[in-house]
Amino acid sequence: MSKIMVNESEFIDAINEELQNHPSYEEGMKVFGVPEGGTRLSGYDWSGPDSMFGVLAQVVAEVNKKYELEVS
Repeated sequence: MSKIMVNESEFIDAINEELQNHPSYEEGMKVFGVPEGGTRLSGYDWSGPDSMFGVLAQVVAEVNKKYELEVS
């Protein structure tokens, strides 16, 4: 099965959508591209509790199964 190609913004959106569906999701958890508002992202960061790192790793792994990032 081929993956869906997405741009950087769509990839971040997919992570946030998957994050909200995670059983450990807490209000305020959010992923954003770095630099914020930039057109060429160098990575991503998050807001929320420090314990979110493990949840984020699981969420990104799930997103990577479905989507492939088309780097601009």
